[in-house]
Amino acid sequence: MATGSFTGTGVSATQFLGPNQRLDVAVTGTFAADVLLEFSSSGGLSWDFRKEFFAANAGAYTEPGLYRFRCISFTSGQVDYSLTPAAAIPPSSGATQAQIDTLQASIDQINAVLS
Repeated sequence: MATGSFTGTGVSATQFLGPNQRLDVAVTGTFAADVLLEFSSSGGLSWDFRKEFFAANAGAYTEPGLYRFRCISFTSGQVDYSLTPAAAIPPSSGATQAQIDTLQASIDQINAVLS
């Protein structure tokens, strides 16, 4: 889980989301700021836009990869954020649990190298 707050521009910690998981994202607080949710499928080498927050809001995402918030404009207040992995969701691709476990082991190895 990655949680924190912005009181100026900056970037949050990242949160990894594995296959068959859901990531709950939330931005709360009273603020005048522009916050982006960004996603990377390249291990953080490049980042893609997912959602823009001008006020408190929440959502859920299921695409495996890295997620982070970026505050690109800040005027006042405090932006609180959270990136929270939720319980695994059942696979819909017909993959067996053994295939999922093998894929997760590969992802874990990649994350260990990136750490």
